[in-house]
Amino acid sequence: MVKKFRYFSFSYIYLSINEIESILASLYREKISAHKYLMYKNKFNTDLFYIETPLKGGRHLWKAAFYTPKIINKPDNVVMFTNLEDGGITLANRIAIEGKSSHITFSVSNIDEGKNSFTYRDYQRQERVVMTLKDNGKWIFFERGSKLWFENELFYKKRKITERFNSKILLEYCNTIGLDIINIDFWESNNDALFLEELDKNRD
Repeated sequence: MVKKFRYFSFSYIYLSINEIESILASLYREKISAHKYLMYKNKFNTDLFYIETPLKGGRHLWKAAFYTPKIINKPDNVVMFTNLEDGGITLANRIAIEGKSSHITFSVSNIDEGKNSFTYRDYQRQERVVMTLKDNGKWIFFERGSKLWFENELFYKKRKITERFNSKILLEYCNTIGLDIINIDFWESNNDALFLEELDKNRD
């Protein structure tokens, strides 16, 4: 399944779908009433967001879906998928803060020179970031914050930067957490997803 993407991001949020619906209804109440945003439920499908890679930047109308995968070790937690290049990490942060919880946002590249990263944040503003990316022809490895329980620090000691952190390592971390993102059932749900969609950027 993940091979159909050149680049994709998603967030794993440690809250239930009902908790997230309540948080979004509160955060976006006025904008939903003003028809700037729409919140609804529908069947989840990644093709509703993009085919190979999300659009760059944030000028396009954005939307997010929250769903519980068919296979997940903690069915009370939720995956967020958006059409934003950064995976909607700002929204994930707001939800985690409001819900006094945490999230991990993963960005995975299936191209040789793409960025790979994960970011953990919780409501107390604790943060852990690990990434590799190519900048001006040079590979960069970056990490900040205390190591999390699912990480293998032996990777980070390798001499070659692209071997310290890459898409294969991200997949391993996802599996350790209980997210089998290679399995098609991870990208499907037995229930409708919760959608939040921006309708008009120019409407005041």
